[in-house]
Amino acid sequence: MDTLPKIEHLVVGPIQTNCYIIETESGVIVVDPGDEPQTIKQALGERVVIHILITHAHFDHVGALDDLIQTYNCPWTLGKKDISLLETLSRDAQMFGLSRKLKVQPTQTVSDNDSVQIGGLTFAVIECPGHTPGSVTYYNKDNNWAFTGDTLFATSCGRCDLPGGDPRAIQESLVKLCKLPGDTLILCGHGPVTTLEWCKKYNPYCS
Repeated sequence: MDTLPKIEHLVVGPIQTNCYIIETESGVIVVDPGDEPQTIKQALGERVVIHILITHAHFDHVGALDDLIQTYNCPWTLGKKDISLLETLSRDAQMFGLSRKLKVQPTQTVSDNDSVQIGGLTFAVIECPGHTPGSVTYYNKDNNWAFTGDTLFATSCGRCDLPGGDPRAIQESLVKLCKLPGDTLILCGHGPVTTLEWCKKYNPYCS
């Protein structure tokens, strides 16, 4: 692409979840609206939301979803194997002393090797089980972006001790992600944005 689309980065909620806003030729894409819907809507301003991408169905990544869907009436996408987590969302939030519910259901679910085309951008779906059964990374090859959710962080990886977690599976998922180009921008669910090359050098889970 001649001009790189703009990505805005918000940190929302008590667990400091990264929410991303991607500017495209026909509107914006929101990735992981975890909490604080008013903060997200203020950042969006008058722009049109054309899609919401969810990396996994933990409460701290979907907390503002109901509100945004009601406001913008846009489609949203979730990994197919995380559908069951929507049913336990309230219980899982209570483990952290929080109250979260979700009324809406995904417009579409995706699996490994699927692709999602939105606003002139194509996102390859990479299944990354381990943190949750249906965690996915949305990879945009044209701009070298990988929205990894809670699978890969700058210096760590997602915890596997919550319901549906699997330490062996996340190890395999990290191996898969480490095959992406080194200059891939890692837009993770918590903590700083980094590159895969940096992760391979400083993240012990990528060695």
